[in-house]
Amino acid sequence: TKCITAVMLRSDEEVVGALAVGQRSARTLADDEQTFLKSLALEAGLAVRNARTFARERAHVQRLEEFRRMQATFFSAIGHELKTPLAVLKMLAPSLPQLPQLPPETQAEITDTITQNLDRLENLIRDLLESSRLEAHAVTLRPRPVDMVALIETVAKSHQPLLAKKRQQCRTTIAADLPRVWVDPRRAEQVLSNLLQNAAKFSPPDSEIEIAAEQAGDMLQICVSDAGDGVPRQHRDLIFNKFYTTNTEKALAGVGLGLFICRELVTQSGGKIWVGDSAAGGSRFCFTLPITKEETDIPDGKSEQENFGH
Repeated sequence: TKCITAVMLRSDEEVVGALAVGQRSARTLADDEQTFLKSLALEAGLAVRNARTFARERAHVQRLEEFRRMQATFFSAIGHELKTPLAVLKMLAPSLPQLPQLPPETQAEITDTITQNLDRLENLIRDLLESSRLEAHAVTLRPRPVDMVALIETVAKSHQPLLAKKRQQCRTTIAADLPRVWVDPRRAEQVLSNLLQNAAKFSPPDSEIEIAAEQAGDMLQICVSDAGDGVPRQHRDLIFNKFYTTNTEKALAGVGLGLFICRELVTQSGGKIWVGDSAAGGSRFCFTLPITKEETDIPDGKSEQENFGH
C-alpha cells in the first residue's frame, strides 16, 4: 500500500474512530470516490452511535429488571416478616383477659412470646428507618478513640445466650497491643453484633464462630468467621446491597437490610467491608476501621466499655 486515505467517524460531533482506505498507487481519490467514502463514514458513525445507545438502553433495562426483582423480593420478605409476628400476636390476644388465672409458667411463656414478636416488629421498623437515613447520609456519627478489644469481648459475652440456643461457641483471636480506632462506639458495636448474629444464624449447631482482630497498616481489621455454607462468589459483590438476599431458605428470614446497614456504617466511618471464605468452609466477613492518630482521653472521662450496649 502506497497511499492511505482516512475519514473521521463522528457521532454527535464526537470523533469515535476513523475509516481508512489503502491504495496501491499514489493518487487522489476521484470526487465520486470521496463522496462514497464520506457517506460510508457517516453510516459507520451512525452505527456506532446506535450501538452505544442500544448498550446504554440495555444496561438501563437490566438495572430496572434488577430493581424490580429486588423490590419483589423485598415486598415478599417484608410481608413474611410482618405476617408471622402479627399472626402470633393475634392468636395470643384472646388469652390476655384470662392471663391472671393461668399458671405462672403459662403466663411467662405467653409474655415472652409476645415480647419476642414485638421486638421482631420493632427491629424491622428500626432497620427500615435506619437504612433510609443512612442512604440519605442523615445519620450523625460521633467518633472517638475506642478500644476494640474491649468492645469485641463485650459483644461476644452479650451474645452468649443466643449462641447457647444452638450450643455454639465464640472464640476471640486478638493480636497483642492493638491501637484504638476512631469510630462511633455504638455503631461499631452494631456492625459487629450484626455480623455475629448472622454467623450464629447460618452456622450449624455445635459449631465455633471466631472473631479475630489485627492491625493492617493504618487500619484495624476485624473478621467474623463461621462454619456455615458460605456465600457463593456470584453473590459476594451484591450481598451488601439494599434488599438483596441470596434466595436461600435461611436468607428469606430477613429483608436484606442488615448487611446494607453494616456497609453504610463502615464506609461512612472510613473503612471497608467484604466477605470471603473461612477456614471451616463457611463465610468470613471482615471490616476495617481507621486507627486513632492521636491517643486522647474521652472528654467525659468514661471508658469506651462503659458505653457499650447503650
